[in-house]
Amino acid sequence: MFQRVSDQLLNPIIPGFNPDPSICRVGSDYFLATSSFEYFPGVPIYHSTDLVEWRVIGHALSRPSQLFMRQVDPGGGIYAPTLRYWKGRFYLATCCVIRRGTSDGANPRGFFVYTDDIMKQDSWSDPVFIDNVGIDQDLFFDDDERVYVCTTRWNPLKGPTADVRLATFCSELDIATGRNLTSPVLVRDSDLSSGIAEGAHIIKKDGWYYLLTAEGGTLGEHQEWVHRSRSPLGPYEPPPSGINPILWDDRWEGLRQAGHADLVTDESGQWWAVFLAIRPQANGVAHLGRETFLAPISWTSDGWPITARDPTSQARRTMQPRASKNERESEWTADYSSDCLQLGWYRLRTPIGCDYSLSDPQGTLTLYGNAYTICDDECPSMLLRKQTSLSGTWSTLLDFNPTTIVEEAGTPHYPHTGALKDCSSAEKWKEICQPLIGDGPVLFIFRAQPTSYDALYQGPDSPSPVKIASLPTTLLVRNHSFDSPFTGTHLAVLAQGTNGAPCVNPARFTQASWRDS
Repeated sequence: MFQRVSDQLLNPIIPGFNPDPSICRVGSDYFLATSSFEYFPGVPIYHSTDLVEWRVIGHALSRPSQLFMRQVDPGGGIYAPTLRYWKGRFYLATCCVIRRGTSDGANPRGFFVYTDDIMKQDSWSDPVFIDNVGIDQDLFFDDDERVYVCTTRWNPLKGPTADVRLATFCSELDIATGRNLTSPVLVRDSDLSSGIAEGAHIIKKDGWYYLLTAEGGTLGEHQEWVHRSRSPLGPYEPPPSGINPILWDDRWEGLRQAGHADLVTDESGQWWAVFLAIRPQANGVAHLGRETFLAPISWTSDGWPITARDPTSQARRTMQPRASKNERESEWTADYSSDCLQLGWYRLRTPIGCDYSLSDPQGTLTLYGNAYTICDDECPSMLLRKQTSLSGTWSTLLDFNPTTIVEEAGTPHYPHTGALKDCSSAEKWKEICQPLIGDGPVLFIFRAQPTSYDALYQGPDSPSPVKIASLPTTLLVRNHSFDSPFTGTHLAVLAQGTNGAPCVNPARFTQASWRDS
């Protein structure tokens, strides 16, 4: 992994749950989008002027008219967006998966949204749906003003005995209506045993069209392949031996599952790849999920992109970022003083109505728990933030006076396995309850280490925080059929009713903060 050099920051460039990065440059500004899956608002948009420091500036899908997720499976929702800029307008293509792991899950109808002012929140259009079904939509705008769309879907040409048949198809698109102008053609069917070629991006250079595909599946064998053609519709030819895969685990010590790349040039003409990978810890767990990384790209004499076997040294030579104004955010405190939530808070699926207030009283986040719990495939009264550092302290102060046993409030770590189908098993879910004596607010604390969390609380009559449990991060990572292996750990505040009854007493959070350690 990259080391700190001058003002450079450590990879990952965007830590925490930020998979499937897609990038474009406009002048000296870089914009990057990542997947959001079942979280709302959908598709965070990041901005940078140096490829090193990034900040979220908004979300492409921030209204129910753009993204309405009810009962979406854990690991469903928004998959692998593509962000592009063409003729003064930004376009973002993606899809919403309702049922994961079924033919319906692999064949949702994709769409794109657009904006003429990417720096303005809530400026993105309502969806324009496209004809091609599938996941991982890619838009390519050619020099002749023709537009092409790639999608990943089941390959009917593979026999019924194939375990997975995900291949990449491409067609010409009418960008004004979303209708196909040509029939989809198969452009990549993976040679690997997994049978998966997804996450396509078409890049043009020196008259060649390069097709990048994520292959091997999104887990242990994940890698990035490249082919090229003289036409966006193919046929695409393979590179010489030794080029593919251009991204894989053997390139970086300590990283796994590297792949799903997109390419960009900087102002000097240097090529870069943004890609996803995970950082397993000593217990083998990567509970922060898939994060966004950066690596330099060079080109062989016969025109094929490659990443360095030692990207650290090459990055030191070629990357000369502008003077750093701010270090990566190492401390964060919630601001409840405005009329709307800060960027960076998320909901699980699309909320129906408003179940929180910032003015009851002013400067307090008040949650009104609905009848859905954290275990339901719905939208509970829960606000979440991504955990972006392996070590640190999360704390929140809660004032809550339940009057019945069905009313609950607290601060969960929301596992990246998503909402579990069976919350009764200690193997799948762990809830910590501690009797409190006295009235008044309670301070809840999680102290995070790379492989564990300490859970503490401090009641109104406690002189100091009391540790009540130590939890391994393995509780947050599972790969069962009912899990979501695609996201990452969040820290949250929650109020909920149980047994189908809402929580009628408000839960008031007067602070929430994170500090790296």
